[in-house]
Amino acid sequence: MKAYRFVTLIATLVVTAINPVKKVSGLRAVLVVFLGTVVNSILGGKPMNAQRLRRLGTAVLGLATFLVGGGVAEAVSIVVPNALTTVEGNASQARPFTNVNVGQSIRYQQVYMASEFASLGGPLSITQIAFRPDANQAQNTSFGTTINAQINFSTTSAAPDGLSTTFANNVGSDDTIVHSGALALGGSTFGEPVPRSFNTVISLQSPFLYNASAGNLLLDIRILSGTSIFSWLLDAENSSGDSISRVISSVVSGSTPPSFGTADSQGLVTQFTATAVPVPEPGTLLLLGSGLAGLGAWRRKVRRMP
Repeated sequence: MKAYRFVTLIATLVVTAINPVKKVSGLRAVLVVFLGTVVNSILGGKPMNAQRLRRLGTAVLGLATFLVGGGVAEAVSIVVPNALTTVEGNASQARPFTNVNVGQSIRYQQVYMASEFASLGGPLSITQIAFRPDANQAQNTSFGTTINAQINFSTTSAAPDGLSTTFANNVGSDDTIVHSGALALGGSTFGEPVPRSFNTVISLQSPFLYNASAGNLLLDIRILSGTSIFSWLLDAENSSGDSISRVISSVVSGSTPPSFGTADSQGLVTQFTATAVPVPEPGTLLLLGSGLAGLGAWRRKVRRMP
């Protein structure tokens, strides 16, 4: 009976530690309750023995690792600038994705203010970006093409309307390639009201972990060889003092874009798809560690039990 009380206490520590984890999804909350049910079904009213203790240890350790390690992450979407989620921007642009021919290259950087991501909470794993056709793009038209591109993300100290015209000066220390090589692009205005849907979609080959508390977000696009599609207009905003701005180079022949460009206040209205990365409180980690350490010690002990 002493063993029963001890292990129940340890299991309670683990459950209590898991509950305060930030961004707990509905499924993970259900699993916490399930953990309590497992403990009760294994131990409730039964004498302790090595087999039951091993079963309990496996259940608690495995499920706790699953829950604290992330569980089932829920994808969320956000539009930057936030104010343009359902409002058309006041500008349009074809570059960098079109109006760059085969055999030509261009470099494009756009910064997004960190505060625009505040509604999503802690660190984010960005998995997709998307853009929408501009209102001036002809109705009932579409395009599809493949270009050669490299796309990077980094966290930057540069602010909107404060980007350097030298691209390298804007790049953060966590610079990450999220796409490299052939990039299939498409878009459509068939049956699309204004503002149109975000149907020019880029699914990243590698996600980017972004923590808004560390700085602003920098999108860095190199088109290494363009497309025969002359022009496809995407929705943009050109407002001084808002949450986005850009640096864009001239178009040059060859696969090496220029190292500098022209800065202005314009930028593409962008939809981000991301998953929130749960961050336990420091006290939660200590409590969870105590519980798991206790279970670990008991599991080692029962290996010597009959």
